[in-house]
Amino acid sequence: MRSLNTYREYGSGRRWLLRCAIAGLAGVCFAVSASALDPTRAVSQYLHDSWGTPRGWPGGSITAIAQTSDGYLWIGTDKGLVRFDGLNFRQFERAHPEPILIGPVRTLLVDARDNLWILLQNTLVFRYQNGNFELIRGETENGTTAMVRGTSGEVLLSSVAVGTLTYSDNRFRSLSSAASLTDAARVANSEAPDQRATPFSWFDRLAAPTSLVISMAQTDDGKIWLGTERRGLFYL
Repeated sequence: MRSLNTYREYGSGRRWLLRCAIAGLAGVCFAVSASALDPTRAVSQYLHDSWGTPRGWPGGSITAIAQTSDGYLWIGTDKGLVRFDGLNFRQFERAHPEPILIGPVRTLLVDARDNLWILLQNTLVFRYQNGNFELIRGETENGTTAMVRGTSGEVLLSSVAVGTLTYSDNRFRSLSSAASLTDAARVANSEAPDQRATPFSWFDRLAAPTSLVISMAQTDDGKIWLGTERRGLFYL
């Protein structure tokens, strides 16, 4: 297997190959939209390519994709984490240096410092930098159900235990607590909240305290939107 250092020695060529691969994928997307304008043209008339088992794809349903500045394409699947350099796939079965199993991936993102963040289905969070996987401990060590890159490049996370968090400048900062989520849910369900102010605004009868946040997004006005598993949408 190629190490990260080996890759950098041939980085220029690898990046060129990967750009070609991405161009091929873009061609597929273009073909779909263009065919609506010109239904007489066949898909074979457009640039496209594919990678399956015969070309080294290790298999699995793809759940997330992200690209780091060194050109690597990172792919999360229901079987784990895969890295693609434009020619070859490498599956990471365990973290390094701590040999923790890397299971099904929920979310991938790249932060402002070009670190790759990996959220697993089991709610563990890793940060990949300088060839090592760092298990994020403390506030997000267990119970993280959603993660997204904010508009300024910071990492936003939702935790069952501590609510919504942001990570920037090497530290976590709480944006909401589990207690305020409980209060907001009581307001949404026409119940009396505790004597604490809540930063949440609700649409319809939204998240109950037990409704997991499974999707996040931040808009240009600074609002953080949280999509829940069963009770709808809210923002803070």
